[in-house]
Amino acid sequence: MTGLVTPAHDQDPSAARPAPDLGWFYPQRLRRLRVYNALIHGAETLDLALEHALQAMAELTAAKRGLIMLVDGEAACLRGRRGLGILPTLVEQIAIPLAAVASDPPAIHAYAVQTHEPALIRGDDPRLDPSIAALCEPREHLLVMPLIGRVSVLGTVTTVWEHDAPVAPEALEPPLILADHVAMAIDAHRQIAVERQQRLVAEELHTMAQRITAGLSLDDVLAAILRAVERLLGASSASIFLAPQGDLVADRRFTTRNTGEPHWDAHTHVRPHGLTSTVLRTGKPIIVEDAANDPRVSDSSRTRSRSFVVMPIRHDDRTVGVLYANWREPRTPCPGDLRLLETLAAYGAIAIDNANRHAGEVETARVDGVLLAARTVAHEINNDLALTMGMAEIAQMQAQAGRLPDPAILDDVIQGAQRIAKHIRQLQSVVRLEERHVRDLPPLLDLGHSSDRTTGA
Repeated sequence: MTGLVTPAHDQDPSAARPAPDLGWFYPQRLRRLRVYNALIHGAETLDLALEHALQAMAELTAAKRGLIMLVDGEAACLRGRRGLGILPTLVEQIAIPLAAVASDPPAIHAYAVQTHEPALIRGDDPRLDPSIAALCEPREHLLVMPLIGRVSVLGTVTTVWEHDAPVAPEALEPPLILADHVAMAIDAHRQIAVERQQRLVAEELHTMAQRITAGLSLDDVLAAILRAVERLLGASSASIFLAPQGDLVADRRFTTRNTGEPHWDAHTHVRPHGLTSTVLRTGKPIIVEDAANDPRVSDSSRTRSRSFVVMPIRHDDRTVGVLYANWREPRTPCPGDLRLLETLAAYGAIAIDNANRHAGEVETARVDGVLLAARTVAHEINNDLALTMGMAEIAQMQAQAGRLPDPAILDDVIQGAQRIAKHIRQLQSVVRLEERHVRDLPPLLDLGHSSDRTTGA
């Protein structure tokens, strides 16, 4: 078979175990291949499809063990995904660097991925990665086949045979055909997963837009954003810091940390040169893939998250807050993750702007009401004061003429003074309510607020 890598050294015929004669039932293997292909393509999950593939490989090649590894593009390695005759804990530990193809001798699995060629080697071949060699006996044979997808190589499937003898080319044809079907099944399942994720994202964003246009409270919209970060990106928690105008320090945050439910909490650990302040100042996102070894991360943050993204929330060319997505496990966000976080931050900016506009309208209406009440009271005071002063002047003229003031006029003066006193008390009540309102203004809506706190994250 062209392109097949042969063993790196000669075999010892005296120690060889005979290979099973698989050629005589070639038609039967083709029929079983069709059965397994149907099972692989009809599997509801990718893991079930890979399980059928390994069972098929074992039957078609008389192999006793099998291993499927998939390419991890972010880590540039092959990771163990499914095994047959291998402990699952051992499969999970296998990670073969793809860059190892440049080593001497070249790593055989990386070779298969880079060249798209299958490889047939023995268990003591120096080109085997140590994690694979530990699973094999020196005299066994391994067939390493690349899983070639529509765009790139998706991984490898490896079968291990107990015999140590030359393998007839016709015995290799069915597993190579099967490898092509496994690659097609992986492509199909990944496409389904992408489409499912796209639908989920579209539904979440549509729900977000409905919440904003429905005029829901700022808390409701921010809670929906945090939940979307957790659902769509698998984040362990999410937080939003809001910064008053002209301030680079946020003293409260809306978060799902600690309780798991969206809530406001007092946050007094914002460092002047920490991640939050840096994003507020620069308006650029920050990605932390390994918090334990990143000097920018505070000690308290390292204990809560292993990886996180800090995304600016911008409105009208001004950073009004930051959105945090936190993961407990190491994670390298892909460009799609960052675009989604940027979109969610944009929704947050709209919600914050709407809340500020609504607060401004409410404040304007309240001030207009206070002014109207004050003007009305002032008008009533002026009227009663003019009437009272007129009655008092009449009483004064009567006294100057040597007559006693008319008792009715004196009653009018007293009643007028009482009405004035009542209006003054009303005006004092308005002033007290206004003072109480100013004291109770929430900090996040106090757009002129500034803070000099220099502690924290």
